[in-house]
Amino acid sequence: MERQPLPEVRSNCALDLLRLICAMGVVTVHSIASTTSAFSALINAALHVPPLVFFLISGYFWRDARGEWAPERTRRHLLHALKTTVFWVIAYMLFTAALVYPFHGRVPGMDSTGEWLRSFFSGKNLLLLLLVQRSPGAGTHLWYMMALVWAQLLLWGIYARKWTKARLPLALLLLCAQLAMQWANNRFALGLGQEFLRNAWLTGLPWMMIGDWMRGREEAIRRIPAAPLAVVGILGLFTLPLEPWWHGGVEYTLGLYFAAPALVMLAIKLGTNADRPWARPVRAFTLPLYLWHMLFVMPMITAVTLLGLDERLRWLIALAAMALCYLVYRIQGRWKARRAGRVQ
Repeated sequence: MERQPLPEVRSNCALDLLRLICAMGVVTVHSIASTTSAFSALINAALHVPPLVFFLISGYFWRDARGEWAPERTRRHLLHALKTTVFWVIAYMLFTAALVYPFHGRVPGMDSTGEWLRSFFSGKNLLLLLLVQRSPGAGTHLWYMMALVWAQLLLWGIYARKWTKARLPLALLLLCAQLAMQWANNRFALGLGQEFLRNAWLTGLPWMMIGDWMRGREEAIRRIPAAPLAVVGILGLFTLPLEPWWHGGVEYTLGLYFAAPALVMLAIKLGTNADRPWARPVRAFTLPLYLWHMLFVMPMITAVTLLGLDERLRWLIALAAMALCYLVYRIQGRWKARRAGRVQ
């Protein structure tokens, strides 16, 4: 029986909006990460969902608009992601070196520039950066970019080998392994760093495969009522008080494993092939917001620490960082427009 062609999917304004909201969540969680109130802990746990959503959306759009795998398109996307990642890893390495030097000895836990650079270029650190995406100093969020490169490369191999039927079972197996590692790390106080609990192998690849698996199943997703998806997507973010087996911090609560796909399916249901005038600028702003925000968050957090200010100011840091990223986005837009005018 001949396989029916998949319906074309060229845009989804609801996914664009979801991605922007998640990027704003990343800025917030990096601003309030070390605050100690119970409310902040709950919000902190909920705002670990953005990377899962990002990988799901990347997987959903990994194939072309017709749902076909095109190796040349994959190669272009992979090279673009690789170049972007290398540039920003170097940028944040230099930024961290510049940030730590003036405040060495004044901020707890802050190394000198020389100590930090020697640590960064050590063989162990470079190996961990390559294999499990250890973050480069202030660029704690860049693990996602590094994991995205690996996940795309691994998914390319799955398609090249025609192992696509194994996507969902393999993804579920990897997520179960991630949950087991989180539980063991928490239960037995193993002291594993974040990079061992969330990386390309345990986070990027499985969620990208699930997102790719959703492609072509839009009709089935549309038949799911919106209300249950919304309930699971929202309540799943705040299950930390209902998960007493985590004796301390945890990277991903069990609820997030249900919230992330529910939110993405809800967006697929509401926005497939629907575009709006605001969707293009939303798409354009999301990546600069994600990449630039720690350049603003880290100096402001350092200032709050040095001045001994109320930790509740960190909520304002998140808003200030978003505003500064938007300013950078607008400046970049004007610069690109002027450059295009000169070229013409």
